[in-house]
Amino acid sequence: MSKCCLYCRVDGTSTESNRLAINQQLTVLRSLARQLGFSISTEMLQYESGLDANRQSIRTLIRDARHGVYGRVLVMNGDRLARDAEGLAAIGEKLTAAGIRVYCPDGEMSVSHQSECLTELFIPILLRLDLSQGFTEGFLGQH
Repeated sequence: MSKCCLYCRVDGTSTESNRLAINQQLTVLRSLARQLGFSISTEMLQYESGLDANRQSIRTLIRDARHGVYGRVLVMNGDRLARDAEGLAAIGEKLTAAGIRVYCPDGEMSVSHQSECLTELFIPILLRLDLSQGFTEGFLGQH
């Protein structure tokens, strides 16, 4: 059975609404792990910005994978790993080099090339935009 890490992140501090958002991510990802037949070895709950591609949680994620703690990472979507294309490309290169495979509820994600990252990971973000009203509340409410 493949071992996995559930990576949940929201932007900001551990407020009641952010804890609720983290718990919603956990619920979905725990179910996904069961569906995929993965054993959960770690749950990373992060209250931090996704703009820094070299943040401590990403370094820990990669270090633990290199030490064999897990080989799969489950995230709700690509914007939980990074908030911009450049950061996602940098993180994707590190994850790929460490042999980590990334999954979301829509399936396995390719994070090895920037163009694939943009297509597979950021399209869901763009679909949440309402150009006539600005950003939707869900997009602004949980970074």
